[in-house]
Amino acid sequence: MSFVEVDDIKISAAYGVEEFPTLVFFKHGIPSICEQDLTDNEEVSVWMNVDRTHGSRYHVFTNATVFL
Repeated sequence: MSFVEVDDIKISAAYGVEEFPTLVFFKHGIPSICEQDLTDNEEVSVWMNVDRTHGSRYHVFTNATVFL
């Protein structure tokens, strides 16, 4: 899993980021914004393990971005 910190408001806005910090997961170039409490490891872990395109779980993450 890769993490990137971005502090450019224009780039963040292009992906729908409205507040910081925000976790954005990209699958096949499609962003998915985590709306869970980022201080709750269990909520974030469950969110990251759900395939938002098919509703199934998967275990390998290839790219994630954190906007801080």
